[in-house]
Amino acid sequence: MGRKTILLIGGGLEAVEGVIQLKEAGFFTVVCDGDSQAPCFKVADAAVVASIYHADQCVPAVADFHNNIRSIDGLIVIAVDAPHVGARVAEHIGIPGLPVPVADRMVDKVAMKECLHGAGVAVPDFALVTHVSGLHHYVERWDKIVVKPVDSRGSKGVSILDSGGDAKWAYEHALTHSPTDRVMAERFIEGRQLSTESLVIDGITHTLGMADRNYEFLETYAPYVIENGGDLPTSLSDDIVAEVRAVLDTASAALDIASGPVKGDLVVDRTGKIYIIELAARLSGGHLCTFEIPYSTGVELVTLAGKLATGLPVTDQDLQPTENRHVCIRLLFPANEGEVVSLSGVDAAGRAPGVLKLIVWAVPGAQCKLPTNSGGSLGMVITTAENREDAQLRAQEALNLIKLDIS
Repeated sequence: MGRKTILLIGGGLEAVEGVIQLKEAGFFTVVCDGDSQAPCFKVADAAVVASIYHADQCVPAVADFHNNIRSIDGLIVIAVDAPHVGARVAEHIGIPGLPVPVADRMVDKVAMKECLHGAGVAVPDFALVTHVSGLHHYVERWDKIVVKPVDSRGSKGVSILDSGGDAKWAYEHALTHSPTDRVMAERFIEGRQLSTESLVIDGITHTLGMADRNYEFLETYAPYVIENGGDLPTSLSDDIVAEVRAVLDTASAALDIASGPVKGDLVVDRTGKIYIIELAARLSGGHLCTFEIPYSTGVELVTLAGKLATGLPVTDQDLQPTENRHVCIRLLFPANEGEVVSLSGVDAAGRAPGVLKLIVWAVPGAQCKLPTNSGGSLGMVITTAENREDAQLRAQEALNLIKLDIS
């Protein structure tokens, strides 16, 4: 493989393994991030310091690198919700990328859902809400709703509201996290939630990973929506898995995504009907694309995304799984708020049976708060075993070895 130069939009901790994998595959890696101490800068071949959420900063900085230091052949967006900025970078320097209008729609949840609904793809009922009274209306209509910013990242600003909840707080919480001051309501669908990872190649969507999302703490941290990891492979039936693949193919086509990664959040209700909650035109965070899928399936997803982005061939054989391993990821959350007084057991947890990866970012002296979004964890563990249940048990046993004194 030739020495292609690839730009990664996003240099956070969750992208580090992706940079390493691309380097090992022969790419020259350039990382753009607004944090001058971004973790990926330590492993990348080159760095561009510029905000990845502001095109007026990112585009000229990358263009300067492209024109004066080293020509860039392609780019991928990883673990950050900035495909709209990536599209503008690609357009400006003349490399393949999503058309800007397509990328803009992918970071606007209302526009995305309108497009999918118009194409006959099932999405939860939704509505743009301009006043708190609108939330009261939709709670009466749908019983339980998800209140979210139209254009935020992760689960920031997201809450669940029912008839006994505080609609004013939910509206203001979402509004605070929306760069464009827009809030939406979405009917809450009871069912099995999925994270999917796909690559669209020549207009065909190839779904390479499908994980069951774990929401055991919904009641514990209500009204916030806190995910506690997930499990690969999915335990859904083969028939449902095939339907999910078909739905994602239809949805990607409806959104005019002809090439590149698509990250999916879906729910399968109790009748087996599949709804798309959101799609993102990027690679995921949470170690799903960089570690869990490669370990579970043998498919090197980030490397394939790099090949696709830089015009290198991706073969049918590249897309075929060579492994079928059970993988479980679980997060470490604080039991209470306060200062981390002491931390122990991390080394023992890392040596526990079945542990593939353990990262704890809590340190003595740090201030901890109870989580309000998916970024509120203090660490994570990834485990494997011969079956799903044992992988889950090993994850919990490893976390139990970690002792946090927070006061």
